[in-house]
Amino acid sequence: MATRRTPRGRKRAVPPARRRRNPSPPRDQLLDVIGNLQLAMAAVIVCVAALRRQNADLDADIALVLKRDTGDRLHTEIEKLQALSTDPRLG
Repeated sequence: MATRRTPRGRKRAVPPARRRRNPSPPRDQLLDVIGNLQLAMAAVIVCVAALRRQNADLDADIALVLKRDTGDRLHTEIEKLQALSTDPRLG
């Protein structure tokens, strides 16, 4: 254990610095994000199907926005993250 001098000149033991542990490696964190995005994508798909089934005037427009904007963007980001998750540098 290292020592440190106090203002009066005495030596005092200093505990070793605590290391902050990373809860999981980067690949596991990335796979967790991918899983969350896939869950959000599934929710969009269910909402689109429900809105189309109701067949109200605005529901079809809302379903189209969800599918084209949110769904397509989620799908693109999921694919990018899945490609990253195979990078051997992540460990």
